Amino acid sequence: MERASLLGVFSKFTGRLTQLFPKAGAKALDATLYPLIGNGLWADYFNSRNHAALMKLEKFENLLVVSDIHIGDAVLFQTAVSALRDFFPRARIDYMVKESVKSLLEGNREVSELWPVFTGGSFPNERDRLILREMSADYDVIFNFCPFFSSSSFPQPGRVFHFASHAPVMVRNERSPGLPNHIAFQAHWFIYGLFSLFRPIQRARPFMGPEVFLPMEAVQEARHFLKSHGINDSTPIVFLNPDTASPYTRVPLLFQTKLLEGLAQMPCRVLLGEGHTERGIGEKLRLALPLLQRERILLVPSNLSLEAYAALID
Repeated sequence: MERASLLGVFSKFTGRLTQLFPKAGAKALDATLYPLIGNGLWADYFNSRNHAALMKLEKFENLLVVSDIHIGDAVLFQTAVSALRDFFPRARIDYMVKESVKSLLEGNREVSELWPVFTGGSFPNERDRLILREMSADYDVIFNFCPFFSSSSFPQPGRVFHFASHAPVMVRNERSPGLPNHIAFQAHWFIYGLFSLFRPIQRARPFMGPEVFLPMEAVQEARHFLKSHGINDSTPIVFLNPDTASPYTRVPLLFQTKLLEGLAQMPCRVLLGEGHTERGIGEKLRLALPLLQRERILLVPSNLSLEAYAALID
């Protein structure tokens, strides 16, 4: 069984465990996985292996960053492209993402060519794998941020560096609240960890974080949605998206209901996503509240454009 399929089984198992036993399951996983995966020896091992593979490469002119398949991850992992641009300002740096996220990333000037090619759901499909293998053949180096693409998914595995090898650092940091561990920052730091010992930084600057690029039409659509429901610029707003691309990473409904109940008691309007993967999850949560609190909840319909949805969040 390939590593990618093993990750899928592991993801389903851990998700199901915490779904059935939210507290006990989470504690059991914390007690076993943190010491095992977050071990400093693993971090040192993967760092050494990555550096050894990097030293064998001669060209860094055509680089490819492969995002995880989900929309949010494609937004966050743009920081890896920016980090590469700090070391290779004149290189071709392409970015491979899911088709549906194209409109949010087209304005990124750090990206030489945006490849919006993936079409799978929670996991890559066979078409995604075939396209990846065909399109990645001619790149000097590839940085893979999708855990469901193993080394065998690429025609030249020796040129591929997997973000999964950075997992021990992130797991270790999770136990140290003072360390920055947001995935966007760690994607940036993964690239810096690979190159800072071997290549001079050409563009020194502070970490800027990811961006989205919204057309004015999306901003106007979001404003019209708010105005049509009596929400003006002075109204405090809280936005809750209860859905996730995979059911195995979704916060249990019991916890989300308690959170929503608390938000509904605050002096604000609450925008609640209707749900895309789990259709109707927003209405289900709203109906779980007392009648008076439901009036403070405004459902954001799933047929709102992705750009307008992003504009509402922004």
